[in-house]
Amino acid sequence: MSTEAQSQVGKRATSDSRGNVPHPSNHARMRWFQRAGVTEFDIREAWYRSPSVGVPDYVGTKGRLHEPSGTVLIARDGVIVTVVYTGDERLNDDHLCVCDRCGYRYDRLPDDRECQWCRDNRASWSAALEVVFDE
Repeated sequence: MSTEAQSQVGKRATSDSRGNVPHPSNHARMRWFQRAGVTEFDIREAWYRSPSVGVPDYVGTKGRLHEPSGTVLIARDGVIVTVVYTGDERLNDDHLCVCDRCGYRYDRLPDDRECQWCRDNRASWSAALEVVFDE
């Protein structure tokens, strides 16, 4: 891994460590279930796995784009305060790439070979498959 890639991973690990994941408000939990529908991640896991985006209409907040559900999670002062549909908000997402395979936006690190959504999907399929050999 290149020095630049190691630096990027270090920055991401520092800013996105599981200890720094905001806690959701009751309102945000309700909006997550209403707007995201049934997903394999709870709201805190979705925050942790999703890339950062700017949400200009929500001053003083941080946003995370959860592409599989089509939502943006919005946090202020260490609390996820709401979840909105991606089509309803202006996003500062110019730093994100679009995956050729799935079409989702993602934050590409220099040594990534596939987007995290494809990687997560492949991992969940692998875990769900069970191979049985007959003798």
